[in-house]
Amino acid sequence: MPNLKNERGMTLVAVLLIMTMFSILGLAVMAASINNMKQVSKSEFDVKQTDIAEMGVVYYETQLKEFLSQHLLDSAAQNTLMNSLFPAAATKDQLIQSFKTQFPTKLNSLYKADPSLYSADGVLPEITVDSKNAFRIKIDSSGIIPLATCKSNVPRDSQCFEIHFTSEGYHTQKLEKTLKAVYSFSYSVNAGSISISTAPTSAPLYKSILDSIPGKNLRQCTINSKTNYLEATCMTDLPPASFPKINGISNSFIVFNNSANFQHLSHAVSRSTLVIYSKDSSNPATLGKLNPNGFIHSQIVIVGNAKLDDQIMKPVNSSIYITGDADLKGFSFKNRDSLTKVCVDGTITPPAMAAYEGVYSKKSNPSAYQNSCMGKSNTGGTTFLTINGAIITPMLEDKPVVTY
Repeated sequence: MPNLKNERGMTLVAVLLIMTMFSILGLAVMAASINNMKQVSKSEFDVKQTDIAEMGVVYYETQLKEFLSQHLLDSAAQNTLMNSLFPAAATKDQLIQSFKTQFPTKLNSLYKADPSLYSADGVLPEITVDSKNAFRIKIDSSGIIPLATCKSNVPRDSQCFEIHFTSEGYHTQKLEKTLKAVYSFSYSVNAGSISISTAPTSAPLYKSILDSIPGKNLRQCTINSKTNYLEATCMTDLPPASFPKINGISNSFIVFNNSANFQHLSHAVSRSTLVIYSKDSSNPATLGKLNPNGFIHSQIVIVGNAKLDDQIMKPVNSSIYITGDADLKGFSFKNRDSLTKVCVDGTITPPAMAAYEGVYSKKSNPSAYQNSCMGKSNTGGTTFLTINGAIITPMLEDKPVVTY
């Protein structure tokens, strides 16, 4: 009968059991290690592909900032646009509004014309990172998109915009990672740098006199029978030969429609304005001798040719304006004050009289004529645009918003 208490071989069994257990544990540890290595490798790959796609975001962001900085700070181009819009704008506010409408359109056109930023098919050329990795930028076809509302950190009255793009990371020409990005920027128009003003036009001093005639509501002239003076705001159609002999004219505004001949005017032209339309070149308006103290604080405008053939004595702050030619043979001033003058637009006869003291010829001495016979008129003045400083102030985002 076998001996049941014989324990020979038990040690071998125990050793085999222990070895089996360690083998199983080793295999488990090895499997876990291999799996962990795979996970680590996959994570590292994912991170690397994310990095590749992020490279694309940074690359395109850099290109955008360079483009925007160039054009948002291009004062010369902005001034050119503002000036092109100016003639059609009636007010400063309208001009600024036109600029706000047109500048984004122009900027978007420049953006879409830049091959480093935009492609008609929406895909920019691939950028190689290394032998196995690359990224590619895809563009939103809208280009620069205006926003209806701006972020809270943007200054009031700014115009705000977004540019949408996608960066794709490739490994061995296989798409592995896609990042969507939105880049924002804004700018405000500096209204204080823009002004519209009207420069007064330079016009002969007599122009304001002629321009005032329609508002005078002139009636036909009459003569004071007691004083034989014309004292009125009136007009007359009498020809020179029919004009009655009078002692003088005072405190009047009178329009002579058919020339006038004052060779027989025996006394003053005092504190009056006379407008004489000398329509017949062969029979110019004529001014003869004005007696002592006879030309005081008065203005005579002769529209057409004139003849001044005698002496004007002691004139005070008075002017004679002749829009045509002037025959000054025999003419002179005596004891002229510094304000009294004769201004002639046409030719002076004899020519030497163009240099006579108090006579100013537009043809012979335009500089002296400009200084003494021309004034400023705000009616019909030239409107011009002035730009002082930058038209816009840009605000670029530091980083685009990226969706992973």
